[in-house]
Amino acid sequence: MIHIENLVKRYGETLALDHLNLDIKEGEIFGLLGPNGSGKTTALNCLLALLKYDRGDIRIFGKPMTPASYEIKQQIGVVFQNVAVFNQMSVQENVDFFCGLYVPDREKRRKLTEEALLFAGLQDYRRKRPRQLSGGLLRRLNIACGMAHRPRLLILDEPTVAVDPQSRNRILEGIRELNRQGSTVIYTSHYMEEVEQLCTRIAILDRGRCIASGTSEELKSMIKTGETVTIEAVSLNEEQLADIRRLPHAFSVSLEEQTLKVRFTEASHNLVRLLHYLEEQNLAFGRVFSELPTLNDVFLEITGKELRDYEVWLMFRLVRYRIKQILREKGLMFWGLCFPILMGTFFHIAFGNLGTENFEDVPAALVSVSENQAFSSYLEELDGSLLKLSPMEEEEALSALKDGRISGVFYIEEIPSLTVAGTGMEETLLSSLMDGYTQNAAVFSEIAKTHPENLSSALETLTDYHSFTKTTSLGGRTYDSTLEYFFALIAMACFYGTFLGSTLANENTASFSTLGARRSIAPVSKLRIISADMAAGVLIHFASVLLLLAYLRLVLGVELSGNPGLILLITFLGSLTGVSLGAAIGVSRLKEGFQTLLDVVIPLAMCFLAGLMVSGMRQLIEESAPVINRINPAALISDSFYCLTVYEDPERLAVNLVTLAAISLGLTLYAFLRMRRERYDSI
Repeated sequence: MIHIENLVKRYGETLALDHLNLDIKEGEIFGLLGPNGSGKTTALNCLLALLKYDRGDIRIFGKPMTPASYEIKQQIGVVFQNVAVFNQMSVQENVDFFCGLYVPDREKRRKLTEEALLFAGLQDYRRKRPRQLSGGLLRRLNIACGMAHRPRLLILDEPTVAVDPQSRNRILEGIRELNRQGSTVIYTSHYMEEVEQLCTRIAILDRGRCIASGTSEELKSMIKTGETVTIEAVSLNEEQLADIRRLPHAFSVSLEEQTLKVRFTEASHNLVRLLHYLEEQNLAFGRVFSELPTLNDVFLEITGKELRDYEVWLMFRLVRYRIKQILREKGLMFWGLCFPILMGTFFHIAFGNLGTENFEDVPAALVSVSENQAFSSYLEELDGSLLKLSPMEEEEALSALKDGRISGVFYIEEIPSLTVAGTGMEETLLSSLMDGYTQNAAVFSEIAKTHPENLSSALETLTDYHSFTKTTSLGGRTYDSTLEYFFALIAMACFYGTFLGSTLANENTASFSTLGARRSIAPVSKLRIISADMAAGVLIHFASVLLLLAYLRLVLGVELSGNPGLILLITFLGSLTGVSLGAAIGVSRLKEGFQTLLDVVIPLAMCFLAGLMVSGMRQLIEESAPVINRINPAALISDSFYCLTVYEDPERLAVNLVTLAAISLGLTLYAFLRMRRERYDSI
C-alpha cells in the first residue's frame, strides 16, 4: 500500500533521512517509533508531499505521491500532533468543513459529520467552540476532523499527547474501530504501551534509518533480554551477587537500595532458579516481579536512547466558511472596522466643522498714522465683505483689542502693519490678508503712481477672498478643508486589511502552522484554497470599509459626493491592496511578532504621507518628491476621492485606479507564489 525506497532528506548539513526504506501493508496499524530527531515527522511530511526530499521514491496505493496527487489525497486523513482546527468555528462546523474538503455530496457529508461526532463522543459539544473544550475533547475534535471522510489511509502523529487516561482509552478504541472498518493506520507515539497494544507491525527509526521492523514479538526476539526478575528488600554481599551472575542465562545483575534486578537471555525457569538460591542462602526478601521484555526494552536496547459541479460548490463553500471564521475573529474585525470608525468619530469631534463654518465679517480697528492710498483702498474693498472696520485712535483700538471687541488693528502708514492678540481663526484670517497685501505692495504702489485709474480693478482682483472662503472647486463643488483627513482615514481603513492578509497567509503555509499543513494535504489545489481565502478576506474587508463610508456620510455628515460606482471601485481596489499587502508580509520568513509590527507600521507610514496626521503633507510631498505620491497606495486612494468629491479630473482618476490595480495585482501575485508552495525545505 505504501512503499518508501531510499528516501534521503537533508536540512543543510544535517542528514534527517538516510536512505529510509519502509513498506506498509493495507489493513495494518503500523507503528512508527524513534527518539526525538530520529526522522519520524520528516518521513511523514515527505510521505504527504509537504516536504521536498533530495532523492528516493514514495508510492501510495501503487502511485507516485506528488503535491497534485488529488486522487491519492482524497483517500488520506491526517491527525497532526498539534491541534489544527479553527477556533472561530463550532465543533460541528470544524468537522463539516474538513470533511467537505473531501466529500462534495451534502447529504453524505452531513451523515459522515454526524458519525464522526458520535465516534469522537462530541455530539453533546457540537455547538461549542474549540477554546471551550478540555484538552481531551480538543484532541478528539482534532481526530474527528482528520477521519470524518472515512479515509483509506489514516496517519496519526502522537494523537494522545497530554490527554487524560479516559480520553486516551477512547481514542485508542476508536482507532481500532476505524481499522476494523477498513482504514490502514500509521501511528506514532511516545507511549510504548500504546504502540504495543495497538499496532500490528512496528518500525523503529534512528538517525533517519529504519533499524528494526516487525511485529511486537518479532522485535522482542531481536534483543538479548528474555526475562527480567526484580526482587525487593533483599540484602546480598559481593560473593552472593557473583553466585547469581553464574546462574544459567543471567547476563545482567544489579543491586540498588536493596532491590535486585536480574536480566536473563531466555524466559524459562529463571525465577525458580533464583528463588531456590535465595532459600539455600536463608535470605529474606520482599515482593518479587517477573517481566517478559516490553517494547520499551526493545526500544532502549536497539536505539540505546530514552524515548522522545463540485468545483463551483467547493469554492463557494470554502469562501463561506472562511467568511464565517473571519467574522468571529474579534481582533481582525476591530482593526478592520471598529478602529477606523473610532478614528473618524475622533476627527469629527476634533475638527469636523472647521472647514465648513460660515464666518461673519471679522471686526478690526483702523488706525491712520500717515497716508497710504494703496493700502487704504485695499482695506476699503474688504470692508463689509470680509472685514468690519472701525476707525479708532491707537489707544482706543488697543483697549478694544485687549477687551476682545475686535480681533486686530490695521495701521495705515507708509509701511502698513497689523497687530493681533491671539492665534484663532479670525486672527489667522487677518494675518493672511495682511500677508497678501505685503507680497503685492510694490505692484500696487506703482499702479497708484502711474495708472491710478486701474488701481480699483487691481485691488478687486486681490481682495476677491469671498470666493476662497466659499471654496468652490474646479468642478463646481464646495470644498471642506478637513476632507483631507477623512480621505486619508479611508485609506488607512483599507490598509488595516494587512492584519487579515497576514492571518490568511499564515494559515495557508504548512511551514508556519499546523493548520496550514492540514489544509495543504487536502485533495484540493492550493490555488483554489488560496483564492477562496483571498476572496473571503477581500469581501469582508471591502464590506467593512463600505460600512465606514456609510458611517462618515450618514452619521457624521462628511461630504462624499461623486459617482457611486467609482466610489465602490476605489474602495474595492483599496481593500484588495490592503489584504494583499498583509498576505505579502505574512509569507515572509519574519517572526510573527515582527510581522504584526509591520502590519501596523506600514499602513500608518503610508497614511501619514497621505496626510492623515499632518494637514498639507501630501501637497508638501507633491512639491518635493512627487514620485512618492505616485507609488504610495494610500495617497492614490486619497487623491482618487479628491478627484470625485473636490475636482473633476477623470484622466487623473483613471491613472490612480490603474496604478492601484497594478500594485494590488503585484502584491497578490507575490503572496500567491509564496503561499502556493506545496513542498518545503523544512517544517
